[in-house]
Amino acid sequence: MDSQQSTQSKPSKAKGKGNGKDKANEKEKQPRRLWTAREEEGLLTCMLEEFNDGSKWRAENGFKSGFFGAVEILLHKMFPGTTIRANPNIESKVKNWKEKYGLLADMRRLSGFSWNHDPHSIIVDSEDVWEDYVKVTYSPILIWI
Repeated sequence: MDSQQSTQSKPSKAKGKGNGKDKANEKEKQPRRLWTAREEEGLLTCMLEEFNDGSKWRAENGFKSGFFGAVEILLHKMFPGTTIRANPNIESKVKNWKEKYGLLADMRRLSGFSWNHDPHSIIVDSEDVWEDYVKVTYSPILIWI
């Protein structure tokens, strides 16, 4: 009788705090969404259209809550049947654009870098300037105690 009870009353691993798992970790990670150039242009168009539609979305450090949801609605009108969502797709794409813009803006401020408007690219004066930039930007940070 003891053997029957032990097989029937096994504790569930999904419950409890001590097992290190929660429901968010149990879900499989979704594959990364690849945006087409047309979708990116559409996103920018929708963002500009929604943002220029009065000052209701302007906030001190970005956009007010609900802005990306409104952009999602416009994108669905522009691309019927699309799977693009405000969170995580649009928010992630805008975050990615901000990171890239920050890198380019920092480069333009440095000596030895300039902007070429025709092909929309950064020009580096010499190989030495680029090598110095890579060393400084991507070198490991040392912390002295």
